[in-house]
Amino acid sequence: MSASKSSEAYYNKGILYYEQGQYDPAIECFAKAIEKNGSNAQFHYNLGLAYVKKQEYVSAINSFKKAISINPKDADVFHNLGLAYLKKGTYSKAIQAYNNVLELKPDDPDSYYNLGIAFFLAKNYADSISHFKKSLVFNPNNPSVLYNLAYVYYIDKQYDLAKENFLNVISINNDDIEAHFNLGNTYLKQNEQDLALESFNKVMALKPDHKGAKTALIEINKVKDLSSIELEIENYLQKAFKLLGNKELELAIEEFKKILILKNDHPRALQLIDKTTKLLNEADVMVDKGLTYFSNNNYFKAIECLKKALSIKPKDPRIKSLLDNATEKYAAVKEKEKEVYKKFIEDGQYDLAVDKLKKAVSENPKDVEANLDLGKVYIKQKEFYSSLDSLRKTLSIDPSHKEVQDTLYDVVKVINTYEDESKDYFMLALIYVEKKDYINALKALKKVLELKPEDPKTKVLLTKVMTLINKANTSYDNTSIDQNMIDEISKYRKQIKENPQDHVAYYKLGVICVKMQKYDIAMGNLKKALEIKPDYKEAQQSLFDLMRIINS
Repeated sequence: MSASKSSEAYYNKGILYYEQGQYDPAIECFAKAIEKNGSNAQFHYNLGLAYVKKQEYVSAINSFKKAISINPKDADVFHNLGLAYLKKGTYSKAIQAYNNVLELKPDDPDSYYNLGIAFFLAKNYADSISHFKKSLVFNPNNPSVLYNLAYVYYIDKQYDLAKENFLNVISINNDDIEAHFNLGNTYLKQNEQDLALESFNKVMALKPDHKGAKTALIEINKVKDLSSIELEIENYLQKAFKLLGNKELELAIEEFKKILILKNDHPRALQLIDKTTKLLNEADVMVDKGLTYFSNNNYFKAIECLKKALSIKPKDPRIKSLLDNATEKYAAVKEKEKEVYKKFIEDGQYDLAVDKLKKAVSENPKDVEANLDLGKVYIKQKEFYSSLDSLRKTLSIDPSHKEVQDTLYDVVKVINTYEDESKDYFMLALIYVEKKDYINALKALKKVLELKPEDPKTKVLLTKVMTLINKANTSYDNTSIDQNMIDEISKYRKQIKENPQDHVAYYKLGVICVKMQKYDIAMGNLKKALEIKPDYKEAQQSLFDLMRIINS
């Protein structure tokens, strides 16, 4: 037998073994055929195919390369070389091999498809998508290409396009299990849980033992249950916060307890129950103290405690009732005390009146009327410094109390005529500073320095007063102005805007500025009033007084 016939015999025998799935004897026969005739590309090609079946990809690649070296125009060899590289994980060389196929067969849809697979495995998703699309040009309804295109879109997080293409696959074959499964996964990525459920249920109907779908269904139901619980908890929290805002603490605690039934370790609920319970306990303690004080006829202290309790539980009818009762009792006691000390004052029994008023002030240090009356009694006793203390204390409680202000000024005047001493002027200066009357404070301090030129306290206060005067004169915004003054300023400015020749408005504005110690602005307004009406006597007098203040 000739070498050629002998090689053909081995080759044909190898084909039979290959077709029967007996790859080892097939490889042996193809190898013997090559020994007899090594220049036959087909022998090398089929040997490579057998190695692929055996997953011996290096040997397969070497065989395919040998076949190509003999016949470089065989597209099938390049195709299987690409497959071997793909199986081996050498994606760049697989891509090169499939491109070689396209050079030989430009309209080969399988090569575009294989390139799509290779680019996908190389994680080059853009080129993978591009080549799958090129494959679909030849067969738009190829379910394998459509599925793989959809899957690349899914991996590349282009979920809308993934969904569209999985649906295309399903429209061609409604029993495609993996298309339904990955459509379900796509729906999950887009938080469309109900549609995902439908897809996974379809998978389970087609394949009841599908592990992926079974796991996904379990997880979806867990999330749904959890979402439902979290939503319920959030509703209870919102109700509780609203109740806390309304200071309905007991009802808020009930809502927090509902949360703990659903989730017994909910940290926010536990924390707020503890805090709210402490507040309720504090209210109960205050009520108990209030009742004790009430039973001992100490109504003022009872009121203090009950007010604290009511600030925590403002809708508690019992606390309201107790507070009303204590307030009523306290008012009756105070009225009786008032009648007593008023009678003492009328009868000239000032010491007894002072004792009663001192007791009232000790019980309620912020009682404006008791402090004021005590100051007045001290005046009658000519105890002016004690009166000053009481009146200054009253003024600190209610700075805008007109009667206290007037009485305080009267006492200061009396002190200064009664005893001409530096300490009285210094005290007077302090009162003026407290009332923000810095010009009169300055005058009083100058009087002190006339008597005691080196007094250090006076010099320190003088420096402070000068600083305050300078600060007060910079702008309207740098001093304390009461709302009435602001309204008056706005009113006269509006009048001037409407009528620039309104001399009265300029005059009134100037007077306000004097009160505010804005002397430069006051002078400008008074001069403007006199410019409009030179014989305006009120403006003349005010300007004269202002000059005296500035020059004093």
